[in-house]
Amino acid sequence: MGVVYTLPDKCRRCYHCVRECPVKAIRVKEGQAEVVDDLCISCGTCMRVCHQKAKDYRDDVADTWSLLASNEPVTALVAPSFVAAFEDVHPGQILAGIRKLGFDRVVEVAYGAELVAEEYARFMREVTDESDAGPSEDVKPPYIASPCPALVTLIEMHYPNLIPHLVPIVSPMVAIARYLRAQAREAGEESPNLVFIGPCVTKKAETVDLQEKGLELALTFKELKEMFLARNIYLEELEQTECDPPHPRLARIFPVSGGLLKSAAIDADVVESDVLVAEGNDVLEVIETLESDQVDYRFLDMLFCEGCIDGPAMDTEQSLMQRRKKVVDYTRDRVRQLGNPAEAPPRPKDLNLRRDYSVRGYTMPLPPKEELLRILEQMGKAAPEDELNCSACGYPTCREKAVAVYRGLAEPEMC
Repeated sequence: MGVVYTLPDKCRRCYHCVRECPVKAIRVKEGQAEVVDDLCISCGTCMRVCHQKAKDYRDDVADTWSLLASNEPVTALVAPSFVAAFEDVHPGQILAGIRKLGFDRVVEVAYGAELVAEEYARFMREVTDESDAGPSEDVKPPYIASPCPALVTLIEMHYPNLIPHLVPIVSPMVAIARYLRAQAREAGEESPNLVFIGPCVTKKAETVDLQEKGLELALTFKELKEMFLARNIYLEELEQTECDPPHPRLARIFPVSGGLLKSAAIDADVVESDVLVAEGNDVLEVIETLESDQVDYRFLDMLFCEGCIDGPAMDTEQSLMQRRKKVVDYTRDRVRQLGNPAEAPPRPKDLNLRRDYSVRGYTMPLPPKEELLRILEQMGKAAPEDELNCSACGYPTCREKAVAVYRGLAEPEMC
């Protein structure tokens, strides 16, 4: 079973998930909508749109409890969007609640975002400095930023010809994990056990895909709230605490629109002329346009959601504007209280923030013309005027639905 899956007893044949899945990774079998692991990018879209709550994701709560019950220290890696996931509590109370669960350390992933932003700034200097030989990696323009695991998986699975455009830099979660492990090595200590906490379902897949030792578990904010409830932890009653070092600077702004550019302090003139920021529904349009070589931008900063503050497991009723304000206010408050030092703490000497990509998908077959016409006739579409293209089955056109039937993803009876 993959990260996202269907709860069969709740599925009611509405085909909403088929309609909204950006990569059509849903197979309808005997009326039940199943997630196809080999096609799924774990973006969580199907969970957002399913009114029957028939889609769920891998639960890491039990394994986290087991890890916390062991005698080994455990560090929580908290995504910078945590301040927007809870209502009517102070960020310091959220951190106190995480400690009360049994975590020995609570570290902000925003510091990993800071490391990543520095890598991107260095990369951009390499590719824009005419006196330089260019980037050390064989990356083709336009360069696609890769902090979003859903976007990376989308390209590796469904648009593999775009892999050469992906900048080979890890996500903030992986960056902070590698930093803490490298720091432990320099100090002669054992590598820490790490648990990510954030709004993103795809992080559960990323921990498996990259096989980062010590980082096997990824909790969503929804799961975190379940753990608070199980231990009768009421955040509003707790004394505020701070995160453990290393402390980030402006990179706490990473989860909002254009946060990577702001964190990397990429020159405004470059942003205006050469950089495109795209999020949510716009991402697929940009990807499709990029496939046809019609993108004139040099750098593409894309997030599959409307920023990480809109991750599928944010589990909050607050508006996107309210969430953004919370992140911005927290960033401003932390800089004011803790300062924004010009120099960051020294990086471990063997810290590597680069990564590789690979083709992970497979080509779906297209039916011969005769077979396509046979399937259309089976669907009651014997003549072109019978093709209503009403989208009730979840596919935009009758012919796309027929192709899905040929591929074993749909059933004729869905019409």
